[in-house]
Amino acid sequence: MQKLKVKDLAEKLGLSSATVSLVLNGRPGISQETRQRVFDLVRELGHENLIPTRSSARTGSLRLVLYKKSGRIVTDTPFFSQLFDGITARCQKTGYALSIHLFNGEAATTSALSDCDGLILLATELEKADLRPFESLRIPFVVLDSYFENYRHDCVVINNMQGAYDATRHLVKKGHRRIGYLKSNVPINNFHERFDGYRKALAVSGLDFDASLVHLLDPTTEGAGPSFAVPPADRLPTAFVADNDIIAIGALQALAAAGIRVPEDVSIVGFDNMPMCTIVQPALTTVQVPKHQLGMYAVDRLVQRIEEPTDDFVKIEVGTQLVERASVREIREVRAHPKG
Repeated sequence: MQKLKVKDLAEKLGLSSATVSLVLNGRPGISQETRQRVFDLVRELGHENLIPTRSSARTGSLRLVLYKKSGRIVTDTPFFSQLFDGITARCQKTGYALSIHLFNGEAATTSALSDCDGLILLATELEKADLRPFESLRIPFVVLDSYFENYRHDCVVINNMQGAYDATRHLVKKGHRRIGYLKSNVPINNFHERFDGYRKALAVSGLDFDASLVHLLDPTTEGAGPSFAVPPADRLPTAFVADNDIIAIGALQALAAAGIRVPEDVSIVGFDNMPMCTIVQPALTTVQVPKHQLGMYAVDRLVQRIEEPTDDFVKIEVGTQLVERASVREIREVRAHPKG
């Protein structure tokens, strides 16, 4: 019987030789549909012995590293639950086993992370220097939910600046001119980028930035409301943009306790579109983040790097969408404004 060549199979199926090789070697990372196409052709050509058995198939393993520096951002919230759901679903589809490792960045060591094919590093709370121990492992990794300039690594992030820009411009188009910002007192990259988007939108709209309208709040469910020092009604802006929904909802509750109505007295826009946004009164206008997709994209990129090594690095930036609800009102007739 003539020897079956991977290249010939690939040409017949319209696939790459690398994909066919991965299938015949029982490697994960290939869809079941593609895998079945290869097997069907191999059987048709009389080489069924080349199809890997379940016991001979190789199983890859990925490690999701939850890096908690402050522990006040990366918590058990619907945002991170949906992110994990996306990661888990993609791992199941690609055939990689997933384990989770909590890393606190202090006494912890990265040596326990070397027994896998690749890492997804949840970097929401990371700073640049925190990446060095992971680079020393010399195994593929993808940084999820943060980006660091001058570092050669793959990352999957939210377009934070555009999301906050769109939120601020939405308020401008509704007639607001004094727009404040509800800012986390725990600094992370995502929040820095959102604040930059807010300031850019003010500038494009011909509005001055007023530092007195920026308020620092604790970014936790328990602390956001109590940490908001609500200013007197005559010093309030007509609207606020918040770093995230937790902060926005905490502020909404603090304003209600002070007798200030939303949106009649002040409008609020959050960020993340967490389920609680539809439960609070009024329902919160916010920025939708495709959390499930973020997790899936991180797995896809990591599997690609493991199975098709390259010196190229990519930044995958996922777009956002404004979701309008009842926490924003139009305060006067809208005039034309610069497009942005």
